[in-house]
Amino acid sequence: MARKASPDNPPCPRCGDKHTVRNGHKDGRPRWVCRGCGRSFGLTLGTPMYRLRTPPAEVARALLIVMRRGSLSAAEEITGHKYETIGRWLRRAAHHAEAIT
Repeated sequence: MARKASPDNPPCPRCGDKHTVRNGHKDGRPRWVCRGCGRSFGLTLGTPMYRLRTPPAEVARALLIVMRRGSLSAAEEITGHKYETIGRWLRRAAHHAEAIT
């Protein structure tokens, strides 16, 4: 029995086809498969959050602290993540912002 596409499903980020169906979960995050190109994807594909194991809300919180305080060490104290990790998240976000503008 073929699964039906739901209008709530996101379009495929690779080919843009709107015929996508749910394809289970990986690490607690939903996955979809595109019926056009056959590739599977998650919601974070094409974003700076792609392939991060830390929840996106936590990454965003750490980056917001860096922006407000202006210091990686202050963000390290508040969030508990190492400053190297927060710096890598910051570089990924900057690279992504540069690519879109």
